[in-house]
Amino acid sequence: MLLHNANIHEISIYQIFLCINFCIFSENNDERGEKFELFRDIPTFREYLLIDSRRVWAELWRKSNEGIWSLVFERKSLESSLFLETIGMELPLSDLYVNTEDLPETVFEIR
Repeated sequence: MLLHNANIHEISIYQIFLCINFCIFSENNDERGEKFELFRDIPTFREYLLIDSRRVWAELWRKSNEGIWSLVFERKSLESSLFLETIGMELPLSDLYVNTEDLPETVFEIR
């Protein structure tokens, strides 16, 4: 369980293992920066799932037994699914976006 106030530095923590965060991905995104940095200092924290709320895009970060954080999943398609080790659950991206309409799948073109 994680409880927090508007100020990111006022966080109360109770055995957090997994955080699923719906956010807007951007260059100045605090979800990948300062907030994730604070979460990584929690000894029990193992997985951080970021889900873009404006388009189909998800990232899953996982901490190894050695304490090293790695990006283990990055997908931009509703046909993808991910496995959350902390709760032993396979999660299709289509389930995350089930009640959304007209969200674009992220497509990048190299010019």
